[in-house]
Amino acid sequence: MQGNISSKEVCAACGFFSYSYFLTAFRQKYDISPGTLARSCQNPIKKTYK
Repeated sequence: MQGNISSKEVCAACGFFSYSYFLTAFRQKYDISPGTLARSCQNPIKKTYK
């Protein structure tokens, strides 16, 4: 997600009427919750090279 858009806003923008169904469909498709994905994008793992 870009900026400060919430999962509920993404749900509505994608045409889902049920937030619960959106979460289920998202997890089934991507094997991760929208919130977990958003947090991982905000805090990327830093790689260290020797």
